[in-house]
Amino acid sequence: MGSGSLPTGKKRCNSHSTTHSEKAIWELELREARQTWHLDNAFNHLLELPVDAWFKPCAGVSDLWANERVSTILDCLTDKGVLLDGKWDALVLQLASSSYEDVACQIVERLAIDVQGVVDRLEEELGATPVYRSNRMSSVEATGCGTGTLMSKPNGHVTVASHLTAVDVLDPRPKRALAWRKRGKEGVHVTSFAADIAALAEFKNCEVERFENERQLLANVAHLMYDDPRRIFAFGITFEETWVRLWRFDRKSICVSKKFDSATEPKDLIWALLFLSCASREQLGFDTTVVQGMEANERYFRYAVGDKWYRTLGDPLEDSGAFYLIGRGVRVWTVRQCDENGEFLSDEHNVLKEAWQWDENPTEKQIQEDKLHSLADKSNISLVDAQAKLSKVADQTLTSTLRRPSEGQQILFTERPVNPIPGASQAQRSSQLAGSDTPTTRTVTPPLQTELEHQTRTNQCHVFKEKCITFDEVCDLRASLEVCKGYVAALSLFCEAGYVHRDISRGNCLVYENHGRLLPKISDLEHCKRYDSVSTHDEVTVTFQFTAVDVGLRKICFPLTPADFRPDREAWKAFKSNLPCHHFHFFHDLESVFWMATHHIASNIPKKPCTVPTVDSAKAWYAMVKYYFGDTTESISQRKSLLDYSLVNLFNKWALQKQPQVSLTLNTLDRRWPEHLFTSELYDTLISLLDEALSSLPSKVPVLQTWAVLADLEQAAAQEGPKSKKSKLAG
Repeated sequence: MGSGSLPTGKKRCNSHSTTHSEKAIWELELREARQTWHLDNAFNHLLELPVDAWFKPCAGVSDLWANERVSTILDCLTDKGVLLDGKWDALVLQLASSSYEDVACQIVERLAIDVQGVVDRLEEELGATPVYRSNRMSSVEATGCGTGTLMSKPNGHVTVASHLTAVDVLDPRPKRALAWRKRGKEGVHVTSFAADIAALAEFKNCEVERFENERQLLANVAHLMYDDPRRIFAFGITFEETWVRLWRFDRKSICVSKKFDSATEPKDLIWALLFLSCASREQLGFDTTVVQGMEANERYFRYAVGDKWYRTLGDPLEDSGAFYLIGRGVRVWTVRQCDENGEFLSDEHNVLKEAWQWDENPTEKQIQEDKLHSLADKSNISLVDAQAKLSKVADQTLTSTLRRPSEGQQILFTERPVNPIPGASQAQRSSQLAGSDTPTTRTVTPPLQTELEHQTRTNQCHVFKEKCITFDEVCDLRASLEVCKGYVAALSLFCEAGYVHRDISRGNCLVYENHGRLLPKISDLEHCKRYDSVSTHDEVTVTFQFTAVDVGLRKICFPLTPADFRPDREAWKAFKSNLPCHHFHFFHDLESVFWMATHHIASNIPKKPCTVPTVDSAKAWYAMVKYYFGDTTESISQRKSLLDYSLVNLFNKWALQKQPQVSLTLNTLDRRWPEHLFTSELYDTLISLLDEALSSLPSKVPVLQTWAVLADLEQAAAQEGPKSKKSKLAG
């Protein structure tokens, strides 16, 4: 696949991300998306249930917060005068104050301290003890590296406090209440680090402000779970006047209790404060198989995968999906094998990927093994030969694990809220296709509230042997087209094994350097599925820029007409009475490679062009490329027009449609074109097209992406002065 040194650009940053400039833009868009989209993203996953039912799955069963313990604390608080006639003494009057949030923060903190004080006197051995703190006037402190600070200030938070052998120096800051000095004497250390937060609290002085309250809570929790890969789930509390709701957030759903009045019925609030005061780190959502460490003021994480430990190096290669509360939360790291203490055991760089996957779907390792056996059976070759073929074109897993603490397992809920999160955005909610990392500009009517089924997700960690670069990082046009031929050959093998990938994109199409040769590697095999299989969670992951137009628009985009059946009218009538169903098939993967290669050619400019472009012409070309390869359905429609104009016969859609489909289940929608119709002819045709393009190219064609050319031109224009109409490329 090309010779010589690896033809990659110095402006690229790592193997699973784009350039520094693109990454900065992407991060800005994600920050905006997180604040705008988290409510919409969570809307269809919001589950509401009574407080008792909320506690059963979220807190579990424990003597520490059993009904008897709650009754004991109620009696103790009554004896102390905190409760009067079963109600909080003067709570309602105090909350009528004009400075509601300040007073509410103080009252709830006082109540939490009182509850914790009763627990302390019961002489329980609690180990790690969460403590409630209000931080109305100060933000949560960073974890000591990077982006640990919350985007906004929560009204309060529950922080894990660790028992220490001795604490000689009391906290000198005057804003620390007597309770914190008392805890210092008892040998308990409390921090305000984001890494130790177990729950967040938000307050508003009236029910009509519920939307803003929950918006702030969701934004803070989204940032918390994004910043810390140890989080399986997190908790929250919202107050409007004396009404309280309890929350639990994970990658599958948001479970919220029905509101209760903490003033007239304090039992439920005591129950919540008791749980948050006594729960272990695992019960509060921290994963014991992921450990945070610090070295030279830089944070890293140690993952237990299989029977080995792996330590992360630097920032994640990919973590954009982790911004969203609901979803797979994919993170990809460069790692090295280490021991339990974080000491490196190997110099080899591997890649670790973790994601939350539906339980009913097979793991990536299981898919690899099944594909291996299927290829051996269908091709009548040995497993060794099949493994040799697949290892050349696809990521191979070294080890993997599904292990998580039992508290991290997902729970089945079916009750939906009568009045879900309010807000004007629901009238015209934006929508994104399953698996897409970026929201689209489309708007749709909110779907009806239906019961959620098959909720269970499990966190999967996989370690891959080879650290690759992405296809975009190959900066020699000839080498990139040679690699594309490898992707086509790989998909031909997948087809031979009976598997469709369903998410071919420049992020999943990798390149591995082996002794100066560039080898194609197709990753993210968890999206693969057997072509003839049907499952409940069968969403097709869509990367808008490269998806096949049929898939992106969710319909057969080039239907047959009577002209295709002339002069046989009876054949047309028979076809019309049994129209084919749209479904994902092998040629859709192949079309994605075609679009990926087209985008790569169109978005790159030779480093030393014969005619130096102007800033305006570079901008116009950059806009044109984005017009056809944007992240919206409009771009897909524009690519459809290109196919419709001259290339529709390339993928032989019409000939395919004339063949009858077969039913896989009793559901009439589960029909497929037979597997034997997808021959190698079309794969050979695309390889021939790539060879034809290569024949007109010199041995090496160094290129720069359009945005890089534009950046160089603008920089040169700025240096030459405002009157300059034309500028030269740097370097």
